[in-house]
Amino acid sequence: MNWKKAGQQDLPRIMEFLAPREYRAATLASRIQEYGIPKLPPKKSGSLWYLPETEDNKGIRGLVLFCSNGLYLPLFHETHPPRYDELQDLLLRFRKEYRAIYCLLGREEDVRLSEEALRCTVSERKLFYLMTRKLAEEVEGEKEKRITIPRLSVRRLSADDAEHFFPVERAYQIEEVVTDPRLYNDEAGLIHFRNQCRRQLIFGAMVGKIPVAKAGTNAIAFRYCQIGGVYTRPEYRGMGIAYQTLKRVMAAVASRGQYETLYVRRDNEAAVALYRSLGFRTRCSYAITYPLIQRSAGA
Repeated sequence: MNWKKAGQQDLPRIMEFLAPREYRAATLASRIQEYGIPKLPPKKSGSLWYLPETEDNKGIRGLVLFCSNGLYLPLFHETHPPRYDELQDLLLRFRKEYRAIYCLLGREEDVRLSEEALRCTVSERKLFYLMTRKLAEEVEGEKEKRITIPRLSVRRLSADDAEHFFPVERAYQIEEVVTDPRLYNDEAGLIHFRNQCRRQLIFGAMVGKIPVAKAGTNAIAFRYCQIGGVYTRPEYRGMGIAYQTLKRVMAAVASRGQYETLYVRRDNEAAVALYRSLGFRTRCSYAITYPLIQRSAGA
């Protein structure tokens, strides 16, 4: 079976495949919508490919979104994923449009299948639990965690707040995201954070006038919002500030009629415990990998 480059006419069948799997593909889903309406990304931003299940295009076995910045987002069928040779064929087509893949992100099984077809050496692999929040009826009866922290205030951040909260954002990026802190660019980081405050649901916590924590969404899709960027300055951890900040984020997501999804490092026991206390449960393994060397898929 051959991969097909998605056109606007293919979006209904793509949405049928995506809908029950959106909780583990919020990053992909957020990039093929505009104001909640399915829409392909501009050509300069990336291209979406799908693998039909049958010759007459009924059903889908896999989706891949290639982004022009080198991000690769796979979403494969759980029991009938693309074969190795089918993925190699797709990657050969990809090289006609873009030069390289710098980061693979998705369910661990999908990422590892893609790594094999890409025939790359991985410079770094980060493993996570992907978690979603239980439905309301499942958490009924659970006790609300009540915490009082003197002089704590939590509010949604606007673009005008970005500079004041940037030290917290920068600390998060250095500790949790960038592979080489020496390469982090403060000017570019502030611009990105300001845009996030403008486009996403970002909340910040202050003790008095000191910014101490932040949390928010990093992908707003159709039915799900992906929570990310959760960070508390080390000297303020263990006080329940992240819990209070996340409660505000979750309330904002609920007000939109959407659900929450997130991924958290497997070795971050404190964060896993925090999310479980908020009603989240593990759904699958998630991975982010950074290829070091790429060889031709047909070599």
